[in-house]
Amino acid sequence: MRTIYLLSKELADDPDQVRQTQELTLDQSRPQLGLKGSRGLFGSAEWWEAISQGMIPTRTISGRILKVYVTGMERGLAPNTIDIRTSTGEEHVADIYVNSRKDRSEIRAGRWVEIVYALDDLKAGGALEIPIEVKLSD
Repeated sequence: MRTIYLLSKELADDPDQVRQTQELTLDQSRPQLGLKGSRGLFGSAEWWEAISQGMIPTRTISGRILKVYVTGMERGLAPNTIDIRTSTGEEHVADIYVNSRKDRSEIRAGRWVEIVYALDDLKAGGALEIPIEVKLSD
């Protein structure tokens, strides 16, 4: 399998994303918005360690890509969504994540995809699925 997306690379290329997410986590005047931050601030070394130690659980979806398409009303957008069928026959809808635009063309029906999500707690309750890795193969 070939890795086409790593959240760690995206965050290294866009430090403002980390800063803004952490600021929202720490903003006590917005108790219903953002991540809880109880296992480390998003993108921090502590947060990555919590993922690797299983303190922030992960979920992996893998299967065949059934369809690649655009969700949204605007024409001319690059495909941003895939339908996946797992080996157990379940179907999932997922967003497309790539670190390099050239990898978008590699995402097509029939290919095998594996997406790993970190499940981080939200301030308002529940969890947010944050994609941390995407791999492709034939």
